[in-house]
Amino acid sequence: MKKLLAILALSFSGYAFADAVSIETGRVNIENGMATQTGVGIGYRKDFHKRFSGDISVSSLRTDEAMGRPSNSATTRAEVGGTLRFAQVGGFVFYDRFSLGHQFGSWTNMPARTSGNQKFNYWTNELGVMRRMGDFDARVGYRWRNAFGDPRGFENETTRLAFGYTVNKVHRFGVSYDITTGDFESKQWLVGYSRSF
Repeated sequence: MKKLLAILALSFSGYAFADAVSIETGRVNIENGMATQTGVGIGYRKDFHKRFSGDISVSSLRTDEAMGRPSNSATTRAEVGGTLRFAQVGGFVFYDRFSLGHQFGSWTNMPARTSGNQKFNYWTNELGVMRRMGDFDARVGYRWRNAFGDPRGFENETTRLAFGYTVNKVHRFGVSYDITTGDFESKQWLVGYSRSF
């Protein structure tokens, strides 16, 4: 479902192997200004092993303006996923995240192919690499997302760059930039905060 603007993928997980809750917010620019959106998301991550963690998240995107006109359309997404971290290689950690999600909501005053009902189920798979440098960490990932059980067959692919700063064992801040292509193209900035416990 490429059209899907951006993805509040709230996995600012970094390398901290501890349970954590997170919140993030961001701004989405769809198809070079055809629409703009503001989003917020919350999530919870559980580390079952130093190499595997599970997460759940809920995010919502509100359309501020579309096709040059004000819009109050919104979509909400609920997602559950798991991340497998592989052994370090030269300080780099490779990972693979898979998730299942459901989006519901509707859009109006949007590009024709994305207007109307936006309810569907989807799966995602993200492959990437992380690197920690002292209190800082960086991540580069590439994600595929496909709808299933929907005749529209929404699909998209996202390149994700993320950076984080760990204040201490409890507090962490992060920022990320996503570029999504497919049925719908978008660019998104996200800033987030997570608290480990």
